Amino acid sequence: MAKYCINHPTKIARAKCRLCGAPICNECKVIKPHGVFCSEKCAEKFLNINKTISQNDAAFKKKKSFLPKIVFLIIILVIIYFIYNYFFK
Repeated sequence: MAKYCINHPTKIARAKCRLCGAPICNECKVIKPHGVFCSEKCAEKFLNINKTISQNDAAFKKKKSFLPKIVFLIIILVIIYFIYNYFFK
């Protein structure tokens, strides 16, 4: 069974909105560089979501790169502790 456009119930849908998945006909398609949407509102929401994801991903990568530095520091401190106990006690 064919799906029909959410805005034009008599027209067969030719695409789906990238964000909400709504079936849309060729007249209703909002074509953007990042996909086909049912409205400008969905296109804008999609961009905002991708922007938030990119920011969160960058923050995660920044935190992730800090962990090896902490591990390295702990290893150095443990080595200094053993050297001190071996030679100076």
